[in-house]
Amino acid sequence: MVVVVRTTRALHPPFASSFTEYALDTEDAAGAVLSRSWRRFRQFKNLRRRLLQLAPGAGLPELPPKVAFGSRSAGVVEQRCAELGEWATELLRSAPLSLRGELNAFLRIGEATPSLALAAAGRGGSGGGSVSGDADEHMQPMVVVNEECTRLSRDLMAQLAASGASEAQLRDVSSAWVQLFSATSYLAAEHTAEWQRALSAERSRSAAAEESLTAAVLQVSEARRQLLRDGGGGSAAGAAGSEPVLFASDDETEVLAPKAAREAAAAVGRLEAGIDDSDDDDEWHDAEDNLGASPAGSHGRRRKRLPHVAVNGAISIWRILKDLVGQDLSRITMPIVLNEPLSLLQRMCEDTEYWNLVEQAAALPDSKQRLLRIAAFAVSNYSTTENRTGKPFNPLLGETFEHTVPAGERGLERGYRFLAEQVRHHPPVSAIYAEALGGEGAKYWFDVSSKLKFTGTTVEVRPEGGCQLTLPASGWGGDGAGDHYTWRRVRSFVTNIIVGQMGMDHYGDLRVTNHTTGESCTVTFVERGIFDSRPEHTLEGDMLAAGGERVALSGRWSEGLWAQQAGGERELLWQRTPLPADALRNYRFTGFTVGLNQPPNEPSSPSYAQDVPRTDCTLRPDIRELENGDAARGAVLKNALEERQRAARKLRTESGREGQDQGWQPQWFDEVEDPVIGELAWKFRTGDRSYWQPEARAEIATDEDLDIFSVV
Repeated sequence: MVVVVRTTRALHPPFASSFTEYALDTEDAAGAVLSRSWRRFRQFKNLRRRLLQLAPGAGLPELPPKVAFGSRSAGVVEQRCAELGEWATELLRSAPLSLRGELNAFLRIGEATPSLALAAAGRGGSGGGSVSGDADEHMQPMVVVNEECTRLSRDLMAQLAASGASEAQLRDVSSAWVQLFSATSYLAAEHTAEWQRALSAERSRSAAAEESLTAAVLQVSEARRQLLRDGGGGSAAGAAGSEPVLFASDDETEVLAPKAAREAAAAVGRLEAGIDDSDDDDEWHDAEDNLGASPAGSHGRRRKRLPHVAVNGAISIWRILKDLVGQDLSRITMPIVLNEPLSLLQRMCEDTEYWNLVEQAAALPDSKQRLLRIAAFAVSNYSTTENRTGKPFNPLLGETFEHTVPAGERGLERGYRFLAEQVRHHPPVSAIYAEALGGEGAKYWFDVSSKLKFTGTTVEVRPEGGCQLTLPASGWGGDGAGDHYTWRRVRSFVTNIIVGQMGMDHYGDLRVTNHTTGESCTVTFVERGIFDSRPEHTLEGDMLAAGGERVALSGRWSEGLWAQQAGGERELLWQRTPLPADALRNYRFTGFTVGLNQPPNEPSSPSYAQDVPRTDCTLRPDIRELENGDAARGAVLKNALEERQRAARKLRTESGREGQDQGWQPQWFDEVEDPVIGELAWKFRTGDRSYWQPEARAEIATDEDLDIFSVV
């Protein structure tokens, strides 16, 4: 099949800007028209954005750029018709895209083309066919409106003529009625298409739900039969190779069930949670391309998906924020349905997803190439934020998060370990530290103290504090102290709060400086203007190397970063890993992010992630409940934890403790004057009091102030 765009029409809806629609004819090999749909250019952009979300690795072609001036000239319109037809045809010829329901709905393939007769009067178009079935019922109210308008117009014109109205007055009245007809016709055609699509989607959902329910009933029946065969009589419970466990049946009685029955019950639970259990056990845990596989010697695997589909609450963000314009949102409690099941400390750990860039830099002898890799690492921190608007949980004071990626996992040669601690509550400050495994290696640290401000249409996030990273000179056979890099984060914005699809964007200059060599690199996160033809998330910049040599940088923060010397070829520094196929059910988490909140005490967790202190946010109950799909229970626990934190602060005040946060002392970080950036910064504690010393971590078990997740 091919898509041909042969004609256009200009629309002039009342109380709105005029625009152009294109007629897309889908034809078979013989040239017969299978369907026709009228679409404006904005709808093409929306389709591409939706397909990028659903099939990020399908290689979608770019749309022709929008023309700001002269867009309705004959030459431009003819060229645009040809380009859009080729674009839609290329989508149809792509195997993973041609089966998408969104593309078929856009081209109206398989649908009865609705009548355009009503739209013809107001929009200058024509079309054939009729609306049938349920569409007739939805169309009927608009038909009645047109008939009533016609009757009223005829009566009014007769009264005006009888009263001796002038010809000019009659023309004005006639023109007004034509505009009214145009408006009602426009609404009729537009809403008919929407109703048809909604009806089709609802029928598909109903069929899928019925199929899932049938499968669930069959699974439950099979599980019960298995229970009766293997555990009902009690003899099988002690058979060799079985694992007796308690399993509650529907009649609230408990029987001993062996491992087979437990697995069957677990399958039912996963089915009820909307999880596709067709993958085998290995695929369930291993991340794509083996990125999440644990190295030899560990006893578990990184999970590939969350235990429950994402919880999406029907709540108006504007209703919450409308009275907070200009205020700092960092102290405002938000409904839990606006959260994603991660602590802010875990969100900061996402910055290390592309640690391979740090390892690459540590092995390169050329300082210019090292600087380019570190700049790419700094840019990659933002790649996980595309279309992710879920708010992470605010960490409690004293909350920590530990994460280790050993050598061999995710393609790393040495691996690294990560630690974060909430060191202050008013204002909230999180201290972050990561280091390479296996002796002297790269170190990365920063502290986060962001201010959130609602401007009326966007939420602005202004990060405070700088990032620092050091590389050892021994990595490339050099002498001395090695490289010391610093940079500051750019501003972030949650856009389209009131109208449209919410998203994340970042603006500003990210300047990475190597204080050892004096070289620097600046990457600009471009803010698009109204008539800007550049794509979203554009990066531009350059690097000034020793000796005055410049290297141009370009790319997109959601896609990748390239470098190019004068007269040379483009070099790919970093490219984003595609999202997993089921990212939408997992809050649009990457494969790396899905494993961050994996329970440390479950048998499938890697052995190196099980020995964590009780302040670790993987043990936080409200986040766990949201991850498991129980937002109501999570909200209760979230409120209880926050109340407990307030009560603890009040108790410290009453006991006479003074100072910031009533004398609270962080466990693993110290605030010191940093000579490189010239300001106070939080440094990771080393020596006997280091987090990595088991004896130091063991002391937390006896400190009542650090029992921060207890709500009993």
